[in-house]
Amino acid sequence: MDDKQPMVYEDLPIGEEFADEYVLTPDLAREYAEGIADANPWYLEHSPFGAPVANPILIVAQHARLFKTKYITAGNVHTRHETQFLNPARIGKVIKVYGTLVEKYLKRGREYLVMECRSVDEDGIEICRDRRTIITHYAKRPE
Repeated sequence: MDDKQPMVYEDLPIGEEFADEYVLTPDLAREYAEGIADANPWYLEHSPFGAPVANPILIVAQHARLFKTKYITAGNVHTRHETQFLNPARIGKVIKVYGTLVEKYLKRGREYLVMECRSVDEDGIEICRDRRTIITHYAKRPE
């Protein structure tokens, strides 16, 4: 049974925290690389870091899933994104993803949410951080 709640702008508190984790498996890295047609050997065989690492955008894509850990997010539209890549994501590590709702505002009749996220591996090494803005329940504006 799914216990996720609808995403209601008025009910989302600034400071709400989100967390998730996953194992960065070789299959996950390979499937992502194949899905974006990027067969760089760094992601599939070896890298200058001593072993394969994940495509950095794979890690960022996991941040987008954070709202989905608590809410039904159908209809959201990603509008802005700033990312800092700090360290490579090593295949085989458990990756912990954290996020905080830091801002929300109305603009031109639409509801915006701003979340700051970061990914850290099981050894405490920060992989990346980002700040992302979404519009909730994108719909055509009244004329």
